[in-house]
Amino acid sequence: MKRSEIRELFDQAKNAYNCILGTDFNDKNLLLELCTAKSAVKVFEVFCTEHFPHYLKSNSYKDADFFKNTKGIAFVEGNMNGILYITDVYVPKINSEWQGNVLSVLLHEIGHLVCMRAEFSDTKIIPSMEEKYTPAIFHNGDGAFGYRVWRELIADMLGNHIHTKMTGRYREQLNRERLAELFYEAKYRKFTTEALARVVSEMLTIKAVVNSNSWDEAYKALQNQTYRLGFADKLFPFCQIAYDQMKENGIFLNKEFLCKFEDECLTLM
Repeated sequence: MKRSEIRELFDQAKNAYNCILGTDFNDKNLLLELCTAKSAVKVFEVFCTEHFPHYLKSNSYKDADFFKNTKGIAFVEGNMNGILYITDVYVPKINSEWQGNVLSVLLHEIGHLVCMRAEFSDTKIIPSMEEKYTPAIFHNGDGAFGYRVWRELIADMLGNHIHTKMTGRYREQLNRERLAELFYEAKYRKFTTEALARVVSEMLTIKAVVNSNSWDEAYKALQNQTYRLGFADKLFPFCQIAYDQMKENGIFLNKEFLCKFEDECLTLM
């Protein structure tokens, strides 16, 4: 895909968040930087030096595996937001609804920005994207592991929600295909925190689950959609915690939830 086309999709994604969630992203407070896998280290360094210097100290971006299988990275610092998109990492064709297509990646990364700025809001109101950002850091201690899983899960779900609003299409058929693939990876390869987040995101974006009014309804839908998909039933308690959080608090967090969420994560892992 041409870089001009990626930037056009980026503008569509940015405008969708503004229209649907009422965010105030614009060309000055949200930047997009493009690079290739080969130029990623150099572009990351230049981009962060100019706009997000904190990330130079908090990330091992020169490590050989830092950008492995990475399509995008979100940055928040001060009153600035940014996304680094790697143009030559494989993504499916443009009309695919797979998680990895360009629009989905951009929606996912913008979702990270919104969540990072809003997740610990006392008012449960999404703040201006231009306000000075004060990070709620969970590198260690209770809730840290749960937060790492949750931040990927909620960015996936938020991006999927905006994608559905933009296109009018749910990813219903895709879910089963994607779940089968993810369950295979989990069974025969390393089951990482990212894999756990992706699996649960797919399960909770099934159309019948999204439109359900209670966990009982959602549970029945999950049973139908995940029939014969390996160990799906073991994920249902985890799904219920995430489902209840989304229904009651949306993207807004508290330490109590993160600790409970973490306990279930560790049990699953």
